[in-house]
This record gives sequence, structure tokens and C-alpha cells, in this order.
Amino acid sequence: MHDNMLNDSGDETNVPNHKMRSYVYLVDDDRVLRDSLVFVLEKAGLDCVSFSSPTEFLHAKIHDAPGCLILDLAMPEMSGLELYRQLLAKGFTKPVIVLTGCGSVPSAVEAMRIGAAEFLEKPIEHSILIDRIRQAITRDQEYQSTASELRELKQKIQTLTAREQEVMHLIAQGLLTKQIASKLAISIKTIEVHRSNLSKKLGVTSVAGLIRLLAKLPPSN
Repeated sequence: MHDNMLNDSGDETNVPNHKMRSYVYLVDDDRVLRDSLVFVLEKAGLDCVSFSSPTEFLHAKIHDAPGCLILDLAMPEMSGLELYRQLLAKGFTKPVIVLTGCGSVPSAVEAMRIGAAEFLEKPIEHSILIDRIRQAITRDQEYQSTASELRELKQKIQTLTAREQEVMHLIAQGLLTKQIASKLAISIKTIEVHRSNLSKKLGVTSVAGLIRLLAKLPPSN
């Protein structure tokens, strides 16, 4: 096996982006506003699931499908900001759009600081809300796709032996087969076997493809 045994073509596959069902979660204690928003969102073709309190949402089943959360900040039982903090502590990753009245702007700013995607002041312009929701859903789709790719990559790397992982990182550093063999004090033929195994297990056919694959890993890896 030569150092250029892998092609620069054919190492990546474009997967069609099939349209997935998505969900909008709405938490607001104001029944009139809640029902109005559900009507507007569903009329716009969005699947909306509403909740009258933070506690109700905390006990609800959240779909794995892409989506976002619309969260009123001023609620009597628990503030929207406190609910958001609890959700973050539980690993909630869906984009959050906070709704704020004139007296809760500081809370909205704090929600943005800890990760909310957007805040909108009441009264809400429906067209703007729908636009922000669609942006948030797209963001969640992208996040889920990236997270799925990362999980798959980590699973593939876990199938490698310790030596194969060592060879993988040396290849990514730009070392040639002879250089790797010398560095690890093993034969060129053994390195070639490891390279072949890497290609099969990781599904890459070029050094460039391997580098692109490893670039998806967090820095700690």
C-alpha cells in the first residue's frame, strides 16, 4: 500500500436532505395568547404543542424531531428564565425564543446571555415570530445533523485498535508510511495493514478525507 493509496474522490457521500417533521413548543400561562399563537402557527403549517405552565412542560415528552421552544418569561408559578436554566441543566439543546413584556426585558437579556436564540417583545408581530421559528428549526436541524455525524464518527473510532488510532493520528499529521514505521519501530508492511484497516473502518479513501473527518472532533479528542 502506498502513501497515496487513497483517492481524493469518493471519500464522502452526499446524503439527500429529506424533509422532517418538526415541532414548536409553546409555554405561556396566558390562555388567550397561547390559543391565539397556536392557531396562527398551525395556520402557517407548523406543528405546535402548547403548555400552560413550566411544570407541565418539564413533565412532557419532547420529540427527538427538530423543533424549538417559545417561552414566556413572566409566569407566576416559575419564571421562564428559571425554567430555561433548569432545561439547560438537563441538557436541553433546542433553540429557545423568549417572549417578553415591557417589564421583563432584563430577564430577556439574561436569557440571551445564557443561550436563547431570540427574544421578541409583546405584542408579537406574527410574521416576525414565524420567521424566527423557521430559522430556529433550521438551526436545530443543523445541530442534530452535526451531533449525529459526531456520534457516528466516535463509534467508528472506538472500533479501532490502540495502534490503529496511533497510526491514524500520525497520518493526519502528514507522516508517510516509512516515517510512521520508523517512528513506531514496526515494519512498513504492518503500517500498510493498519492503513487498510483505517480505510475500511472509517470509510475514508484519502488522507484528505481522514483529516476532514478528524476535524469534526472536539479539540479534546
